[in-house]
Amino acid sequence: MSEAKRQSVDVVIPTIGRKSLRRAVASALSQSMPVSVFVVLDRPALAGEVVELLEGLRYELTLTDGGMGGGEARNRGFDQGSARYVAFLDDDDWWEPHFLTHRLVAAHAQHQDGADIVFGRFIFDRRDGTSPVVPRLPVPVQELTAVPGYMVTRRSLKFGDHAVQTSSLVMKRAAVAEARWDPSLKKHQDWDLVLRLATRPSATAAWDPHADAHVAQDSPGSVSKKSDWSASYGWWRSRSDYFTPRASADFLATHVLRAALAQRSASGCLRAVSSWRRLPHLAALGVAAAGVLGR
Repeated sequence: MSEAKRQSVDVVIPTIGRKSLRRAVASALSQSMPVSVFVVLDRPALAGEVVELLEGLRYELTLTDGGMGGGEARNRGFDQGSARYVAFLDDDDWWEPHFLTHRLVAAHAQHQDGADIVFGRFIFDRRDGTSPVVPRLPVPVQELTAVPGYMVTRRSLKFGDHAVQTSSLVMKRAAVAEARWDPSLKKHQDWDLVLRLATRPSATAAWDPHADAHVAQDSPGSVSKKSDWSASYGWWRSRSDYFTPRASADFLATHVLRAALAQRSASGCLRAVSSWRRLPHLAALGVAAAGVLGR
């Protein structure tokens, strides 16, 4: 039996009690390798409803104090487990049965001791019924210092050239223990963790071409998808040293300027533009312009 198949994986699922949670838990339990599932409920008043929703499924339930946010919920779930690898599945996303096996096979095929983080493709399930496979281009894992720019650079109007999302990643417990999720962040939580984890001097990464994860677009109740230029700007300021001037300009255009336009915030627009150290890609400016339409 391969090293990947001998291992078990901890699966942490933060939730606010959405009905899609059952699908997420069931998909984790359907994996072709052993898993331990930790559900972390950030709305403790809904505990009874969640227990009823997940009747018949094998999982451990942890309650937060309520309203702690996804970062703290993931940290609490992470602390419950002990497996060498951990995966964080959003409660509106789900996996095909071989997701974890494929990711861990890639981790050990590309690094003798297994990679610290495994990137891979995923299926982006849009509200309009289409389901493109993204990213269209592989993550540049050979140059980990390129990961920050990979995440935020925008060279095309069409989404999908670059894509990193929580539910598509598998990570070593030891690496996550060093970085941990930042519970203070309202947005860009997954990018922040990947940024700090992947740029450590000793970090290793692997790439899996299989698209076995389903990521749902803008599910109801998703906080991270709401326009909030100040949250995005604050995150950029705290991590700007990781990015090149062009990567920073692209992020400021696509996330800060776009959100400021959607929120009709003149101060947000000024902050975004005045922080450029060079011009963004034209595609990034095009994405920003969508904010005029409130998107």
